[in-house]
Amino acid sequence: MTENTVDTVDHTVRLHAKLSASRVPRVALCAGSLLAEDALPQEPSGEAAAKGTAIHELAERILTGQPISDDAPADLVEVAQKYAHVVTEQTKGAKKHFVELDVTEALKTIHPWLGGTADYVAVGGGVLTVVDLKTGRNEVGPEWNPQLLTYALGAAVALKAPDSVKVRLAIFQPDCGGWKEFWCAYPDLMDWRDSLLGVANRAMQANAPRTPTPEACKYCRARVHCTELQEQVKEQAKQDHAIEGQAVTMEMLDAAELCTIWADSVKEAAKRQLIDKPNSISGWKMREGRKMVKWKDSKMAAALLVSHPEAFELKSVSAVQKLGLEVPASLIDETRTAASLVRAK
Repeated sequence: MTENTVDTVDHTVRLHAKLSASRVPRVALCAGSLLAEDALPQEPSGEAAAKGTAIHELAERILTGQPISDDAPADLVEVAQKYAHVVTEQTKGAKKHFVELDVTEALKTIHPWLGGTADYVAVGGGVLTVVDLKTGRNEVGPEWNPQLLTYALGAAVALKAPDSVKVRLAIFQPDCGGWKEFWCAYPDLMDWRDSLLGVANRAMQANAPRTPTPEACKYCRARVHCTELQEQVKEQAKQDHAIEGQAVTMEMLDAAELCTIWADSVKEAAKRQLIDKPNSISGWKMREGRKMVKWKDSKMAAALLVSHPEAFELKSVSAVQKLGLEVPASLIDETRTAASLVRAK
């Protein structure tokens, strides 16, 4: 018999610990990023984050046998079902299965700032399997992955795993090959415990150093105001990076990526500011997105235009409207592309 356990989790507020497992990879690279981010007001989740949250919620319902709403987006349901099927198959020999296992209390025995919720944990046959569902397009590997190691450490402590247990770290990422796994041992988790304690202790210092790198800065919310990042960008701007006739180096690309990350973060912050306060940045404004029209129901549109072959061949809504034909508003879906940041004339 297998046992299934679920912790009810509000996926929109999963970062209940100051140093959650999901933040560990970045804080391990840049200790100062933790307090720098915490000093900023919370921002609404972006489209990608909202999509990931929805998939996690659907997957939890599927794995725990709960019904799915009829209006749930079919493409997200498909991803969640695929994930649920794979993790079930990969751990079908386990005695216990935990969906959304909260390991915060276990991790707090190591450091009070630590915490996290593992997407899926299975135990049995001397193996502890910890799975993390990734819905982004940037490939993430399980090999010595700090987030997975933190979940596994918390699970080992919470479930009182023996020191003989084998640890299986897995990531399921639909857009990057699906299931990937990496094996390590209990002593490796104990080594990580020591490293993790060091990461947390460095991060809690008021003057924790900031170390700008492309990997650390990419998703850091504090990057737009980070003086260390700005100084590095300025320093790179002074360098002679003329590449005509010479090979591009890794260092040059890393420098370019860091500059791009900072520039993009400034532009995104400017967009939010101008949307809230339209005249707050001299010489810049937000330009309304381009209007887009398409058929809500192409079959109904085809039926409507069956007696107008010249219109049917044109197909697009705008082309049909230019012919002077009357098209019911109920058949048209009108949207706009995202507003853009432009110089004011």
